Amino acid sequence: MAFLILVVSTCASVFGSTLYGLLYMNSGKYEKDTVPLFYEILPRDIILASLVPGIASFFILLATAFFILTTTLLLLLQIKNFLENKTTNERFSRKKAHKRRKGSK
Repeated sequence: MAFLILVVSTCASVFGSTLYGLLYMNSGKYEKDTVPLFYEILPRDIILASLVPGIASFFILLATAFFILTTTLLLLLQIKNFLENKTTNERFSRKKAHKRRKGSK
């Protein structure tokens, strides 16, 4: 369960920082020429064009939103299983669950 909490929080921080960067880029306060280039693969003109970072940020937002949604649903399922003291197999099985005896492990 701790792993799922870590994954959701990491995806949320990536989503938030990407959204902040995208909004900051489009606010007009962003000076493209003063930012150091960390990626030397593409030519400088393409990197400095606002379209490329905008498209990349949009795809990052879509991917992280998808992972936040799916891992949050999984986390909620695991929390519900934990609170009911059952496994997912026991909860969704069509067979009737065996009752545990007091003294058995």
